[in-house]
Amino acid sequence: MNELVQIFEEEHADLCHTHFDGYDIPVVKAAKIFQRKRGGLIQIVWHLHNELWYQKNILKKIYQLYYFWWHYFYYAQNVSIISVSSMVLRFVHKYKHLYKHEVVIPNGVDIIRLQIERKYSNKVPSGLFTFLAFGGRNIQKRIDLLLEAGILLNKKRRGHFKIILTEGTDTRDIVSLFFKGKNPEWLKLVKQRDNIVELFEESSCFVSTSTAETFSYAIAEASIWGLPVIQSDIEGTLWNAGNPSSYLFKSLDVGDLVSKMEYVMDLDSVKLKEACAITQRNNLKDYTIDVWSDKIIRFYQIIN
Repeated sequence: MNELVQIFEEEHADLCHTHFDGYDIPVVKAAKIFQRKRGGLIQIVWHLHNELWYQKNILKKIYQLYYFWWHYFYYAQNVSIISVSSMVLRFVHKYKHLYKHEVVIPNGVDIIRLQIERKYSNKVPSGLFTFLAFGGRNIQKRIDLLLEAGILLNKKRRGHFKIILTEGTDTRDIVSLFFKGKNPEWLKLVKQRDNIVELFEESSCFVSTSTAETFSYAIAEASIWGLPVIQSDIEGTLWNAGNPSSYLFKSLDVGDLVSKMEYVMDLDSVKLKEACAITQRNNLKDYTIDVWSDKIIRFYQIIN
């Protein structure tokens, strides 16, 4: 905290914007010390990125209620809030109905890293329709649902498809539980990488089986690059649901997921490409870093 105060003093800070909730409370404490020394007011902005929820265990929930009260009420008396989704903002409103200033600003995608001038062709080197998914903590990403869907789809399509799956926190463990070290030919497990375009170029469709998201970079990047997206019908990804190349399945319903996978596989490739182009234009208009930064600057102007 003393280091934060020193930074405020060296930079003659008027505003501090936290992007990690672990800094929220220390920044408020440091700002109070700084303000007592300098006088005046330093504006504090908390940026809410993470999903917030209550644990099922009653003792853990009691602790959360205590901690969240301190965080989102006691230390938030003169705090402004940016939330990546209305869902997160509604959660913290349980503790404080209205913050000093508040706004919902979805995240922005770096289109330079997407190399979107490299056109989506719906064709992959293997000749197989290829689904791409990003692994992560299975409790949230629910890769097990996609693996179940792959098993069922293989019975119907007999290997005329492929699933590329990047390794996340426990992805390899989940795959091992399903296949005991003998992965099927239709499944390709790969390392995570910064150059996601390499994966997009191998793929025909992106799949998100998550049960919890605030703003999905993966969906935004895949759709802006030009892939159709199959996604669970959860609130955190509904911002993409109205696009013509977005296909929703009922969350946790493997049968519905399989039906959407088959549906997209059977779509006319020309019409699918046209739908993806419309989605790409829509999301480029709303979810790029340039759009995001303009909204952030306007918010700074309001609170100052």
